[in-house]
Amino acid sequence: MIFLRGGAMNICILAGRLAADPKIFPAKEGGNVLKMKLITRLYWSVKDKEEKVAGVPVTVFNVSDALLPYLKKGKRIGVVGVVRSSRFERNDAVVYSTDVVANKGGIKLM
Repeated sequence: MIFLRGGAMNICILAGRLAADPKIFPAKEGGNVLKMKLITRLYWSVKDKEEKVAGVPVTVFNVSDALLPYLKKGKRIGVVGVVRSSRFERNDAVVYSTDVVANKGGIKLM
């Protein structure tokens, strides 16, 4: 949990299914970085019999090697992290992105 100046809090708790097998990269400082998309249910319309979902990008640092074999497409997981916005340049254009960032222990199998 991160507390910001003025008492603001930044925490995000999500549950959903993995949209695809996560991608894993070595971190600059050692350890690893896991990038994945979590599909979460926004709401269910009984009238229209329609489910609305969102694909939330998630980045996790220092994931346990023991957990990696279980993180496969379709697996239901929970994530506790913080919302992070970033700005960078790609192909001479400014790109903005928002994702949820969690550390080791921020992923729970369901």
